Amino acid sequence: MPKETQFRSLRQKLGLSQEAAGRLLGVTLQTAYRWDSGKFKTPDEMLGLLPILAAGHIPKPCKESESKGLNVPFLAEHVRGCDACQRVLAYIRLKTGKL
Repeated sequence: MPKETQFRSLRQKLGLSQEAAGRLLGVTLQTAYRWDSGKFKTPDEMLGLLPILAAGHIPKPCKESESKGLNVPFLAEHVRGCDACQRVLAYIRLKTGKL
Protein backbone atom coordinates (compact mmCIF):
# COMPACT_ATOMS: atom_id res chain seq x y z
CA MET A 1 0.00 0.00 0.00
CA PRO A 2 1.43 3.43 -0.95
CA LYS A 3 2.50 5.82 1.79
CA GLU A 4 -0.19 8.42 2.56
CA THR A 5 1.06 11.96 1.98
CA GLN A 6 -0.55 15.33 2.61
CA PHE A 7 -0.66 15.96 -1.12
CA ARG A 8 -2.29 12.62 -1.94
CA SER A 9 -4.80 12.94 0.89
CA LEU A 10 -5.80 16.45 -0.16
CA ARG A 11 -5.85 15.61 -3.87
CA GLN A 12 -8.10 12.60 -3.28
CA LYS A 13 -10.39 14.57 -0.97
CA LEU A 14 -10.82 17.11 -3.79
CA GLY A 15 -11.43 14.33 -6.33
CA LEU A 16 -8.43 15.27 -8.48
CA SER A 17 -6.06 13.05 -10.41
CA GLN A 18 -2.32 13.65 -10.09
CA GLU A 19 -2.38 15.20 -13.54
CA ALA A 20 -5.30 17.55 -12.74
CA ALA A 21 -3.76 18.64 -9.44
CA GLY A 22 -0.42 19.27 -11.13
CA ARG A 23 -2.06 21.24 -13.92
CA LEU A 24 -3.92 23.46 -11.40
CA LEU A 25 -0.67 24.16 -9.57
CA GLY A 26 1.36 24.69 -12.73
CA VAL A 27 3.74 21.79 -12.11
CA THR A 28 4.64 18.78 -14.23
CA LEU A 29 3.01 15.40 -13.80
CA GLN A 30 6.39 14.15 -12.59
CA THR A 31 6.43 16.74 -9.78
CA ALA A 32 2.84 15.89 -8.80
CA TYR A 33 3.83 12.19 -8.74
CA ARG A 34 6.83 12.93 -6.52
CA TRP A 35 4.67 14.89 -4.07
CA ASP A 36 1.98 12.21 -4.18
CA SER A 37 4.45 9.39 -3.51
CA GLY A 38 6.32 11.26 -0.79
CA LYS A 39 9.59 11.34 -2.76
CA PHE A 40 9.56 15.12 -2.29
CA LYS A 41 7.80 17.22 0.33
CA THR A 42 5.00 19.32 -1.11
CA PRO A 43 5.58 23.03 -0.38
CA ASP A 44 3.06 24.28 2.18
CA GLU A 45 2.01 27.13 -0.12
CA MET A 46 0.99 24.59 -2.78
CA LEU A 47 -1.05 22.60 -0.25
CA GLY A 48 -2.80 25.85 0.67
CA LEU A 49 -3.42 26.80 -2.96
CA LEU A 50 -4.78 23.49 -4.24
CA PRO A 51 -8.26 23.62 -2.64
CA ILE A 52 -8.66 27.29 -3.58
CA LEU A 53 -7.78 26.69 -7.22
CA ALA A 54 -9.79 23.44 -7.37
CA ALA A 55 -12.86 25.43 -6.31
CA GLY A 56 -12.22 27.88 -9.15
CA HIS A 57 -11.30 30.76 -6.87
CA ILE A 58 -8.42 33.19 -6.84
CA PRO A 59 -6.85 33.51 -3.37
CA LYS A 60 -7.49 36.79 -1.58
CA PRO A 61 -5.26 38.60 0.92
CA CYS A 62 -6.32 38.83 4.55
CA LYS A 63 -8.46 41.74 5.80
CA GLU A 64 -5.53 43.30 7.64
CA SER A 65 -3.38 43.65 4.53
CA GLU A 66 -6.34 44.90 2.48
CA SER A 67 -6.97 47.66 5.03
CA LYS A 68 -3.33 48.83 4.88
CA GLY A 69 -3.31 49.11 1.10
CA LEU A 70 0.13 49.35 -0.46
CA ASN A 71 1.97 50.25 2.72
CA VAL A 72 5.18 48.50 1.67
CA PRO A 73 6.97 48.36 5.06
CA PHE A 74 3.85 46.84 6.64
CA LEU A 75 3.32 44.36 3.80
CA ALA A 76 6.94 43.21 3.72
CA GLU A 77 6.82 42.30 7.41
CA HIS A 78 3.21 41.10 7.49
CA VAL A 79 3.29 38.75 4.51
CA ARG A 80 6.06 36.62 6.05
CA GLY A 81 3.68 35.40 8.78
CA CYS A 82 0.32 35.44 7.02
CA ASP A 83 -0.88 32.22 5.37
CA ALA A 84 -3.57 33.97 3.30
CA CYS A 85 -1.08 36.50 1.92
CA GLN A 86 1.48 33.75 1.27
CA ARG A 87 -1.14 31.95 -0.86
CA VAL A 88 -1.69 35.14 -2.87
CA LEU A 89 2.04 35.43 -3.53
CA ALA A 90 2.23 31.76 -4.49
CA TYR A 91 -0.66 32.28 -6.90
CA ILE A 92 1.06 35.31 -8.46
CA ARG A 93 4.29 33.31 -8.83
CA LEU A 94 2.35 30.46 -10.38
CA LYS A 95 0.63 32.66 -12.94
CA THR A 96 3.52 34.96 -13.80
CA GLY A 97 6.64 33.01 -12.99
CA LYS A 98 7.85 36.12 -11.12
CA LEU A 99 8.07 37.61 -7.64
